[in-house]
Amino acid sequence: MIEWALALLGGLAAFLLAQSALASRGVARQGRLATQYRSRSGRSLGRANQGLAAAFDRAGASRALRTDGANARYLRQLKQADWYWAPDEPQPPRPGVPFWNLETLWAEKYLAATLLGGAAAAAVLVAGMGMGIVLQLGGAALSPLAGAGLLLPASLLGGLTGLIGFSGPDGQLASAAVARQRELSLELGYRISEIRSDVLAGLTLPAAIGSLSRRAGGPFIEELRRMTTALKVDADEVKAVTMLLDRNEGNEFVIEFGNTVRMALLHGARVESALNALADAAQTRLRQTVQAQGRRNAQEMGRPVAMTTTLVISMLIIAPAVAAILEGIG
Repeated sequence: MIEWALALLGGLAAFLLAQSALASRGVARQGRLATQYRSRSGRSLGRANQGLAAAFDRAGASRALRTDGANARYLRQLKQADWYWAPDEPQPPRPGVPFWNLETLWAEKYLAATLLGGAAAAAVLVAGMGMGIVLQLGGAALSPLAGAGLLLPASLLGGLTGLIGFSGPDGQLASAAVARQRELSLELGYRISEIRSDVLAGLTLPAAIGSLSRRAGGPFIEELRRMTTALKVDADEVKAVTMLLDRNEGNEFVIEFGNTVRMALLHGARVESALNALADAAQTRLRQTVQAQGRRNAQEMGRPVAMTTTLVISMLIIAPAVAAILEGIG
């Protein structure tokens, strides 16, 4: 067991020496990566080991280049959650998010898998070797293969924990995307009537959208502000609407609103009737969404009551039976 402890220390020393040798080269390569493509955890890790941090950032940047279904899904969810930091934007839309593009997302996944998996495996090895040393000091004789027996549980636990760490950012991103799109749909449902009122008062549709974007609000107002900002830079109204649809892909409320605006801009048609129909449909869907959420809340509230009732009834039935059995045994 002492030999296993010395081997562990030797491996750790070799790892640190290798990382020290790569540190200077890693710093140079990391400098080529813009701040936009360096992960948040990698920056924190870089204070202790810049070479290792650069390696994770480079791995994330390399994986982000693939054009596959996973990257397409992640990119869509980043935009839906309003976490995406586009290359032409001077700063991220939400500075406090854990990752903001494909490069930083993959770097966080690799880093979480490595750190969590390695920590779990090391904990098993250290605990097992510590127990072995204590037993040896107590005079117990251990087989020379006892240390090797730790490798399998350490590998299994490390692999499982690493897999959990690798998939952790996926759930975090998906939850944020769903939550923001739900909030955006609810806000659009009651904000569309304000646009309709402004248009009926004589404003053009772009002017009504610009007026609404200057008011306080949530995700829908944020999207309208992004549209108006793009219009100030490019003056391409159809492109601004396309950007809105691209950022909120799959949101039926936004799709209907965006198509209505785009048709009005392309064909110059009057949009009063379209806005009336859209407002009525939005109000109907909003009411249905609120009712569905109310039913889900009622179900969630009823579950603890049902579980408590089941537990009490079970105790009332099982306790007398157990008492009768014990009395019969006695």
